[in-house]
Amino acid sequence: PQKEKEKFLGYAKAAVTDLRKAANTSKTIAPAQERTAPVSPVPARCGDRPRQSVKVKLHQIKKERSIDILAFLEQVLLKNTRSYQSDFQYDIARLRDAALESDPERRTFYWMSRPAGTWLVTERDVFLRGSNGHTIWTHYVGEPKGIKAYRVAVTGGSRDRPLGTVRKLNYAQQVKRVEARALPTVKLELFFCSGQVREIAPERYKKEREWLFNEYGMLEYLRYCPENEADLAQVLAEEHRCQKGRRTKTTTKKPPQREGR
Repeated sequence: PQKEKEKFLGYAKAAVTDLRKAANTSKTIAPAQERTAPVSPVPARCGDRPRQSVKVKLHQIKKERSIDILAFLEQVLLKNTRSYQSDFQYDIARLRDAALESDPERRTFYWMSRPAGTWLVTERDVFLRGSNGHTIWTHYVGEPKGIKAYRVAVTGGSRDRPLGTVRKLNYAQQVKRVEARALPTVKLELFFCSGQVREIAPERYKKEREWLFNEYGMLEYLRYCPENEADLAQVLAEEHRCQKGRRTKTTTKKPPQREGR
């Protein structure tokens, strides 16, 4: 076909030009199939991971396909966070650890990029009053400008390259839902590196933290708990429907009809 012929002639012309240049400069040239167009230099990236196209990743996010989580969040960081970018190193460590977790609630996070720093908290904690996650996520309710927020779910990959889905959030709207629907924390579950598990009331934990350390050793994980886990599951399900643009289901009872006199 004429199109293929023109393409072949173009390659041939480029190869002849390269051979002439090599003869004049005594330099070797790469095979035609290995030559690529020149690209502008890009800043160094965490872990030297290959950079994906931003357009491709945005397209994948809209359809909630599995992507390289760290690569995407780093793009957001470089564009939106002007200072305290080193905060992202803590987020990277947690996301990499999450790739090795089997518990879904420890693999699902909310991440925010601010003009000055980043935060990564578990989705579960965000909806439990009294938790660090809830305090952090709702701290900026009065100043949402400049905040880029995402729901991040690690679904696979490896520790070096966690894979998962990323859902963009409207922080100004979403944080108000959090404030309205969050449940109180009634107890803490303490998981120690020794294998011991203990339950304690939140108000007692600060007072007895030193004793607990001396008795059971290093704390591995602290889990905030509501009165009823089913209530929290319902709150999270309703939040997911809102994030996807679906209305929450509400049932309204019709008032009883009065009998005619």
